[in-house]
Amino acid sequence: MLTRSQERLLRHLGTFPEDMEQAWDVPRALSLPGLAEVMGVVRSGLNQPLTNLESDGMISVRVAHVIGGGSRRRQVYHLTEKGRLWLIEHPLATEHSDEKNTSKTEATEFALIGRMETLLELESLQEDQKTIMLSGLSGIGKTSVAQALIHRAIGNGTSVHSAVVNEFSDLRDIVNQWLPEIDPLPYDVKALTALLAPSSSKRLFVLDDVHLVSPRHAPDITSMLKELDSDVTMTLLLVGRSPLPFDFECESYQLPALKSKDAAELLGDHMDFDQRISIAKSLGGHPMALQLYSEGTLLPEAGEDIQKFVEQTILQNLDQDALAALDQYVLFPRPLAVSSLPHQDHIGELDLHALLRWEHETTKLEIQHFVRNVRRTMFATSELDALHKKALSHWMTSEDTPDTQILRLYHQLALDDSDFIERIEKQVDHLVPVQGAAIAVILNRALDQKPEDERLHYWAGKVALHRHEIKQAESHIASINDQSLRSDLEYQKALLEGNEAASERLLDQVIAGASDIVAARTLLSAAVSRLEDRLFDESTEQISSDLHEIVNAITLPKQQEYRSAMMVSLSMIQHALALFDESPKRAKEIRGALASISSEQDPFVQLLQLKAMFHFHASDSLEAVMKEAEYVIECQTTNFHKSALRMTYAEFLWSHDLEEAKSVFEHVIRPDRLLTPGVAQQRYAGRWWYLYSKTSPEHALMALREASRCYRSAGCHSASRTIVKRMHRLL
Repeated sequence: MLTRSQERLLRHLGTFPEDMEQAWDVPRALSLPGLAEVMGVVRSGLNQPLTNLESDGMISVRVAHVIGGGSRRRQVYHLTEKGRLWLIEHPLATEHSDEKNTSKTEATEFALIGRMETLLELESLQEDQKTIMLSGLSGIGKTSVAQALIHRAIGNGTSVHSAVVNEFSDLRDIVNQWLPEIDPLPYDVKALTALLAPSSSKRLFVLDDVHLVSPRHAPDITSMLKELDSDVTMTLLLVGRSPLPFDFECESYQLPALKSKDAAELLGDHMDFDQRISIAKSLGGHPMALQLYSEGTLLPEAGEDIQKFVEQTILQNLDQDALAALDQYVLFPRPLAVSSLPHQDHIGELDLHALLRWEHETTKLEIQHFVRNVRRTMFATSELDALHKKALSHWMTSEDTPDTQILRLYHQLALDDSDFIERIEKQVDHLVPVQGAAIAVILNRALDQKPEDERLHYWAGKVALHRHEIKQAESHIASINDQSLRSDLEYQKALLEGNEAASERLLDQVIAGASDIVAARTLLSAAVSRLEDRLFDESTEQISSDLHEIVNAITLPKQQEYRSAMMVSLSMIQHALALFDESPKRAKEIRGALASISSEQDPFVQLLQLKAMFHFHASDSLEAVMKEAEYVIECQTTNFHKSALRMTYAEFLWSHDLEEAKSVFEHVIRPDRLLTPGVAQQRYAGRWWYLYSKTSPEHALMALREASRCYRSAGCHSASRTIVKRMHRLL
């Protein structure tokens, strides 16, 4: 006769196919830590039932590599033929026979231990359409209760949307977690909020670790929560430690520790009940402390601070190498990909001690918050500095990705590194499109340390303007006395707000006080912006007139090292003007002049030739144009230029072969996956979202909002206004 623990183990292992027994990589759910989470007991509580099942020949044990579990191989468990035969002979009742959901069901049963009264109260508040704040000590079980509530809500037909906050989370990150099926997701705040519009069905929105919301992103998140709070079809569940990091009225529920009888169940059923009760009382019914407990661990005295138990007992049980790994992990600002972490050899040991918190199907991890908070308080300033230096050294030698660049800045800021501002200046343009939320938080913290630093205010203002956060940008502008820095931000702000009179005045100021090199570069940039300030399916007559005026004002510098590059940009603009003016002869002359100093096979010359073919092609030459387009696109030297030209190709095809246009557009790289600095990224994004609005009519309004935002960011207000008019037709 099997015990309940043994039966649950068999049913869980039975959800995995037989071929897993020979697999090189296996899921974490087949290792002891994974089994303990599913069963809802401490690791040591499974030793006896696993040993008995192995002795009875119902399971086998081997060593394998656990996916996401570090570099060392670990013990994993499989059903034997005898174990599978037992499952066939003892099927679950029909209403519980969905074995695919066994793990989730078992985990939910664990969450319900001692919490049924809490769940019923929370469900009552949910029925009353209340916004609920579920608070309590770190490690007390808030997330487990929230997960149980989610499971029950889904069972009752409620649509559930769940997100977990980290130190860098902004509104977009939260909505991305709530609505993962919407891909791509816009950055525009109104577009994001519109995606959460009232529904005809009941909905539950859960926001876990809400106490981690950064002051930098709190305003937008608060506004969104207030809008959701007014929706009678949904309930908000905020989960975290009190107090909230922003002003928001809601019903508060404080989660208590488990009663001793309930807490004893977490220790398994192999131990004497009175002994389990004694352990539960010693640990104050604290679920995380009980999970950390293993048999033989020295227990705290009655009434002793539970943090001391972690500090003096749990952490002391780790060897020095594992403790060094833990100390590196407690610095994480958010869960990080397992594949990139230092101390890979010790992930398994930390996991075995229940010290890790896993996310995203075990591909990312962090230290359990309760343990992390305790450990952080133990470090002296010099010890923290040493840890940040080790972390910085690791990320400096890691692959150069946006994630690692953010982590380098994070640790440099903690160390007050003298290279911090220089690194910000070099990387902010590249990081803002993909790590804007994180870079905004880092700059905000840097200004907390050095509120008088004008360079920090300048870059914080640039980031705020990119994110269309006008109020934040204005506060940074007000803190800058340097006239050149201030004028630059004011010019960008005027462009963003569509204040053309102010932007022209500020542009004149920039040019008047600039060198011939800066003046020429600024006018070229303005000309490119005007050239791109259009939609592919609208008239270019006014643009042509404006461009002629700007081009006539450009005087190239005499210095050859600057003149050559600027000449190429000017030729591109003049070639576009020749197309607008319906002058194929003039366009050909410009291409010929460029070819004479390079060659006919130069990718840039070929690009201009292709654009001329798009503009002047005859209807019977479409097939030849299409053939030439693919060849020229592949000749381009960067992914950005290839994808931008492919988008031009899709725009050309839109009025000639709609299905082929859609097919070509499918291969245009999304803006959030194609990094290039400055406004070029925003112009590219504006074009992409505008085309997306046409190819995906079900998301047209969202896409048009985002396209308008991107064009506005690039100072292309004519295109932005046209899009807004088209949006109004859809409303």
